[in-house]
Amino acid sequence: MRPWLVDEILWPARPHPARRAGALSADEHGRLHTALRRTLRSAVRAGRVPPRRSWLTGRRDDPGASCPRCGPALCRKRLAGRGTVSCPDCRPAPTAGGET
Repeated sequence: MRPWLVDEILWPARPHPARRAGALSADEHGRLHTALRRTLRSAVRAGRVPPRRSWLTGRRDDPGASCPRCGPALCRKRLAGRGTVSCPDCRPAPTAGGET
């Protein structure tokens, strides 16, 4: 799966990209499943990840890129061998124990 697509699926569901799937609650799994279906449906219709301003893809390459949902600067990291972006406010990083 393309890195941008992973970010676009995780972003509306709100888990931080470093969270382990096993650490997600049943509600979080449900949000992730819903986000996966909606994001993939939109991407398939467009033939790619659409660069919408309301999606991370539409902002991630902007100078000083900011979160489309709440506004702070996006954080860029490398996780599991891929680059990722996330919002430090609406998707906080997990603590040392893996939970947020």
